[in-house]
This record gives sequence, C-alpha cells and structure tokens, in this order.
Amino acid sequence: MTMEIVWLPLALEDLNTIKAYYLEVASQSVARRQLRKITQSARLLITQPYMGHISPNDVNGDVLEWHIPSTNYTLPYMVVGDQLWIMRVFDQRQRRPDSWH
Repeated sequence: MTMEIVWLPLALEDLNTIKAYYLEVASQSVARRQLRKITQSARLLITQPYMGHISPNDVNGDVLEWHIPSTNYTLPYMVVGDQLWIMRVFDQRQRRPDSWH
C-alpha cells in the first residue's frame, strides 16, 4: 500500500507564510531550499509513517510529530488509512499551540 500525503489547509497556510518570510528576509533560492527540505522530509514519512513521536498536544495519541532535521520545523501529522495528513508546519521558535486541530 502506497501512502499519500495530504497537506491540510493550515499546513498549506504555514508553507505560504514560510515562503513569504524567506522571500522577504533572504532570497527566492533560500525560500525554495527551505520548502524543499520540508516537503522532502514529509516524503520520508511515506515509507516510515510511524517514525514520529506521539504529540504531547494530543490526549488520544493519534497525532504524531516529526522534527525536520537541520531546521526549526516540526510536522504534526496523522496516519489515516493510506493517507498521511500533515496538519501544520510548526516553527519551534514560536509559541506552541494547545492543540494541532
């Protein structure tokens, strides 16, 4: 069974915010490189969907978190059937929300 990545609306919003930030403070190539790191890391989850740890924000244990190596970003996600739902692209330098939902 092949997993499919589904970027939920808040995650897509986060990607747009990250892109806009790096376009403003750096360059198009830096923005592209950051987004590539994030999306490539998400693709790793397709082959190993349970390599993240259980999110402390989720009492049911349904939400996992994957810290993207060499970045400040974490992907909270859920495995739903043959889909991997990326809920957010969270910048760890920000205040952590009480819930990913």
